[in-house]
Formats: sequence, C-alpha cells, structure tokens
Amino acid sequence: MPAESHHVLISPLGRSPGAVSGVYFGLRERDTPVREVITVGTSDDDVQKAADYWLEPLFRSETDVAYRPRFITGEELHGGEQDVGPFTALMGLHIQQAREACHVVHVAVTGGRSGMGALGALAAQLYGADHLWHLWVERAIEEGGSVDRLHPPKDRTNVYLNPTAQGKEREAWELVALPFVDLTPLHGVIRDYLLEGAVNPEALPIGMQGILDIGQNEAHLQFVTCLYELIDHCFDVEELRTLCFGLGLDYDNLRGEGKTAKARELILFLNRRGHIAKLEGYVRERRPDVSWPAMPGVPLAQLPLLHGFVQASAAQLAQIFPAGLTVGAADRIMERVGTFKQAQTDERRLAVALEVGDILQDAGVYDRQVVRWVRDFAMQPATQARVRRLIEDARRNSDVPGFWQRILDWVSENESLAAAPTSVGEFLVKVAGMLVEWQTVS
Repeated sequence: MPAESHHVLISPLGRSPGAVSGVYFGLRERDTPVREVITVGTSDDDVQKAADYWLEPLFRSETDVAYRPRFITGEELHGGEQDVGPFTALMGLHIQQAREACHVVHVAVTGGRSGMGALGALAAQLYGADHLWHLWVERAIEEGGSVDRLHPPKDRTNVYLNPTAQGKEREAWELVALPFVDLTPLHGVIRDYLLEGAVNPEALPIGMQGILDIGQNEAHLQFVTCLYELIDHCFDVEELRTLCFGLGLDYDNLRGEGKTAKARELILFLNRRGHIAKLEGYVRERRPDVSWPAMPGVPLAQLPLLHGFVQASAAQLAQIFPAGLTVGAADRIMERVGTFKQAQTDERRLAVALEVGDILQDAGVYDRQVVRWVRDFAMQPATQARVRRLIEDARRNSDVPGFWQRILDWVSENESLAAAPTSVGEFLVKVAGMLVEWQTVS
C-alpha cells in the first residue's frame, strides 16, 4: 500500500452524531486509525447541527483526523430523482475517489434513518468499499445521542459520541462487520448499457467472459474477420512485429509461419482474452486513412446473468450511476438548460438556474457555502470578477476541483465567450451543460 494511503470512514449522517463518531472510535479500538471522516447528510437543520456543532469540534480535538461534511439539497429522502439518487451517488463519489487514491475505505451504515443505511450499503457495493460496518450500542446511549438530547463535552470523553469511553469491561457497544458484494467489475457493463443499450465485450469482467462465447456471435465474428483481413493487407512483416511489440506481445511466439498466419494468431490470441478492442484502437491510430470496421456491441439479452441485473434495474441505476453526476442528473440538467433558453421572464430563469444549482450541489460539484452565494447573485450581471469568484470558491469547496480548473482554463482562453451570459445564473446553467458534455465525452 502506498505510503500516503490511509483509512477513510464514509458514513450517512442523521440527527445522532455518535452513530458516526462511534464507528471512528470503534475502529481505533481495533487498531485501525482513521485519518479522514466524510459524512453525507440531508440539509435538515438538525443534521447540519450534528455536523457543525458536534462532529466538527469533536474531530478537531482529535488533531490527527480530517472531517468533511457533505449535504444534498433535500431535507428528507422523499423522491428518487430529487433525494435518494443524489444521496447514493454522492456517497459513491467519495467511495470512488478514496478508492482511486488507494485509501482503505470503510463505510458505516448506522448514521441517519434506516433508509440512509440501506443507501449507504448500496453505495458500498456499487462503488467498492473495503469494509462495511454497523455500530450497535446499548439502549441508553442510543436514546441519549440525538442532537436534541446531547450535552457537552464535545470530545472523546462523552459516551454518547464515543461509546468506547465506557471501557472494554462494559458491553455498551459492538462494531459489527457486514457482508457485501463488490460490483465495481460491472461498471463497464452498466455504463455501456445505460448509454448505448448494448454491452461492449471489452467491458465484461474476465471472470464473466465465459457467459458469452464471443467467437460464436455472428456480428463479432464478421468484425474479427474483417479486422484480420485489413491488418494482413495493410501491415508488412516489420510493421506487424512493431504492432505486436506495442501490444506487449512477441511476434515470434505467435503460432504459424509467415505474416498471414501470424496476423491470424494475433487476432485469435487477443480475442480469446477479450482484448480485441485494444488492437482495434491501436491499428486505427497507425492507419487512420483505412476504413476500419466498428466493434459491435453485444445485446444484453445474450448475457443471461447480466440481463436481469442491468435491464430490469436500468431506470434505478440511472439515478445512482455513475458516482457524482449520474445519468439521471445529467438528463435533468439538459432538460433545464432547454427550459432556461425558452424562459420568458427573469423569475422563471431564476427558478431554473437555482434548480440547476441544486443538482450541481447534489453531485458534489460545489458545497452549501457556494449555494448561498449563487442564490444571492444568480440574477446579477456575470462580470468577470463575479465569474472568477464563483469558479474560485467552487473549486476550493468542490469534490471535483479538476472540473472547476477546467472551467477556469476555458474562461481564461475564451474571455469574450465566457462573458456572453448576461447573469451569474445563466453562466451557471452554461457551466452545467459543459459538465454534462465533458462527462459524456470522457
């Protein structure tokens, strides 16, 4: 594990802050020092109080842990599009980012109402946590831990924030490991189906390639045959050797004698391992003037195990996948971009801009401090000073700071285009549309 890696705790947050901090202290009892705690909650006043009034000072007093509270715009988990999807996707974003940074990811599901715990467990499975935890505490601690009953101190000596302070001799708490399934190997399949309605064979996890005999799929067989014939025709022996080298293969180790036989074996070798798309991309890059065949998708109906998982749940998956800005959220943004362009009054344009802003907050694009500023200045002229302030504040408080750096670069390169919007709200709508476009392309 890289030296900079550490343990990260990600948890829903409700009205009982100890449901989060208790897991933190419980992990310390297991000699697992968590260095970063991230909570995801609603915008309910009591939930924000649990974060700002209790957890913030508690973790600050610990000195060796960073605390990052995050909130969706909804005050309760009422609707799939408005609240449930964004909550799951925002948890997923932090799980995914921690995983990509090679951290050890712990997800706790005790915080918040039972629905939040269920969504936390779903996010842990869909985005690949390392551990899933439930904290059991005795009834007295559970009943006295809500924000309307808590009393100082705001440190580890408070048993409602740290049940381990009772001592090991008392059975006041237990950290329970929960079983779960890591579904991250299916991300390529899910993404293909949500965007294209078909699955690229390259997206299949290695362990699932046996579900479909790709060689017996007629469209794929035609594709492979055409690819083989073009490679044999367009590459001489030395170029084929170079091609193999670029793919990490030894030309001389391929079976057969002569260029034609070697080209055939190269195709068969990569096809058996599900890496034919890599070859396709390689030859396209080196012979851009050739009309190469397009790799066909595999209809999901031919993948029985995945058919029920993906097709039956496509609408639900669109609300929680990918992490952060989901397919469903992207669709809602583009719908509102069109509505904004058609709006006839400032009042309607303001309402739509604020709706877009809420979607961006839910996706982790900026936080609640930026939301307040946007609400105050949404209909003010989009001067360069205001545009740059929005970008800088958003980048500083964003879960996706790289996006705002890209926007800043775009503004710097296109001053006149960036200044075209007449209001901060219109600029925000434009930025949201660019986010959807960039995410779709990437």
